[in-house]
Amino acid sequence: MIRNFCATLLLGLVLGIGPVWAQEGAVAPEAEVASEEDHGSILDVIFRWLNFLVLFGGLGYLLRKPASEFFEARRQAIQDGLGRAQKAQEESGQKLADIESRLAQLSVEIAKLQEDAKAVAEAEHERIMADGSLEVDRAMQQSTVEIERLARGFELEIRSHVADLVIKGATERLQGQISEKAQRHIVHRVVSEI
Repeated sequence: MIRNFCATLLLGLVLGIGPVWAQEGAVAPEAEVASEEDHGSILDVIFRWLNFLVLFGGLGYLLRKPASEFFEARRQAIQDGLGRAQKAQEESGQKLADIESRLAQLSVEIAKLQEDAKAVAEAEHERIMADGSLEVDRAMQQSTVEIERLARGFELEIRSHVADLVIKGATERLQGQISEKAQRHIVHRVVSEI
């Protein structure tokens, strides 16, 4: 704390003395001749240089440790930042390589999935066609069986109808030829046989 105060005080003195020295050097040409006579002594020049050296030497002495600490901390921070940047660059390079390899594998996987999907679609098509063929065959068999059943039914119905017609015709002929008494006798005989 005291060092910082002293460093600030010395800095203020240096900054305050600067304009005074500038004014001393900016003397008019007529005053320059007079100034040489007033300040012409060598002792005055030596004193100024000694004052300058003491002031900046003291300032350098007081600021040496904080400045070295500051610059060391700054150097360390820069080195740490460079280390982190290098590590981040290596990690990003590794991630980029991983992504590129995944992309390469992804195109292979996509091609494989397309081939698999095509094979599955073809197999499904074949299965559907086979199932359809079986359904058609089954429907044809059922239709054939149904047609045969209907034909038999119609045949039986036709035979039954023909038999009824023949019986009716025979009955009508027989009724004209057989008497009522003979008819009763035939019925009675059929019933007794049954």
